[in-house]
Amino acid sequence: DAAMSAFTPHDICAWAGRQVVGGAKRKAVLNALALFADRMTWECWPSFALIAQYTEIAERTVSRAVAELERDGF
Repeated sequence: DAAMSAFTPHDICAWAGRQVVGGAKRKAVLNALALFADRMTWECWPSFALIAQYTEIAERTVSRAVAELERDGF
């Protein structure tokens, strides 16, 4: 779809930055997910370990933050 190709990594990261997610750790995880997102589909599959390394947040905390973001519809 031609419209989806208009998204740039900056667009995705800017979107993540505008979201209210309820905490700094969740925001950091959402920002990391946005960084690794596919620009066409917005899907991303980085490991918890990679997100933990990128954000300097414990892997268990990353796992919990991802579960909370999913629960909240992100």
